[in-house]
Amino acid sequence: MSSEDHKKDAKKDLKYGIITVSSSRYSNYKNVSNPSDAKDVSGEIMQDLIEKAKSDLVLYKLVPDDIDMIDNALSYAIESDAEVILISGGTGLAKKDLTIETASKYYEKKIDGFGELFRYLSFEEIGSAAILSRASAGIVRDKVIFVMPGSPNAVKLAMKQLILKEAPHILRHIKKG
Repeated sequence: MSSEDHKKDAKKDLKYGIITVSSSRYSNYKNVSNPSDAKDVSGEIMQDLIEKAKSDLVLYKLVPDDIDMIDNALSYAIESDAEVILISGGTGLAKKDLTIETASKYYEKKIDGFGELFRYLSFEEIGSAAILSRASAGIVRDKVIFVMPGSPNAVKLAMKQLILKEAPHILRHIKKG
């Protein structure tokens, strides 16, 4: 069966969860349940694209750059109905950027191609600065986690070029055993 056959037969109406990692936004808005309540432009882009894909946003969490709070939000998302968990922010090279370190410890299987392709596509848009990206993805239980930079352009790129196209295909593979 070809990749296109897998995609054709894959479920399209998925359940998504969003976790935004931003200390500054968290200090202003704390515990909100919707990206627009936190003026989270990247979160709003994800929500809009999810809705346009005829899927559902079942979870939104805003957390600061804090390992324990990222960990708690991710644990909560894994226990939720979300099939696809989107995490944006906290992926840079600063000491406070710990999203990758926190999320990757959950991965049962890492999806190396996501980060590789994201950096390739980013290179086409922003040039050599793409090497700074630590975007990653992995499988935990029967869910897929995508971690991407928090910038609106990065989120739009990841969602349109990779996540929305491949999440149904990935879930089909992991749920069939």
